Amino acid sequence: TMPRPRACVSKTLNGVWTSHHMTQLGPTWEKLVLRPNCTYYVRYQLLFMRIAARGTYSIDGDAIHVNDRVLHYERTGRRLVIEENHELISYTRR
Repeated sequence: TMPRPRACVSKTLNGVWTSHHMTQLGPTWEKLVLRPNCTYYVRYQLLFMRIAARGTYSIDGDAIHVNDRVLHYERTGRRLVIEENHELISYTRR
């Protein structure tokens, strides 16, 4: 189901975000795109493979809802920090 209208229009969050961090599979370069039409695109580039996904999301307070997951976030300056699986991932706006 699509999120309610304007549930994802946010000057604070909409845009292209990038991150470089370590995962259990090694170094990961991530590109996250949050669009104001409630769609997202994410690409994980690892040393030996690439994973991409797209779908819909909504924003509620300090949480981004993606499918059945709730990702809490904090914005400071050009940085976006998202908590996922008890891990903090820091993104920079492109």
